[in-house]
Amino acid sequence: MRCQIGNPGLSQRYKMVEEVSSGKRVSVQRPTDELVQKIRSWLEPGVRTKWSDRPRERLEDELNDVLKGFLIACGVLQRWRIRRQ
Repeated sequence: MRCQIGNPGLSQRYKMVEEVSSGKRVSVQRPTDELVQKIRSWLEPGVRTKWSDRPRERLEDELNDVLKGFLIACGVLQRWRIRRQ
């Protein structure tokens, strides 16, 4: 079975912090140590498209759920394609 799911991507979260640079206060984005895995494709409501680090559970510990989510998303997209034919 071959299925392309939008543009999945792994990214790192960023947070805005205020710093003083050249005597001026500026807001800059700084990376956190939190990872986020997203399916960047619209799917029907109720289909999970985002997994991320949580205080008590790291993304690495959720890989089985992420893979299940990709399989579910693939099934949804295949049903849509069949209906459009």
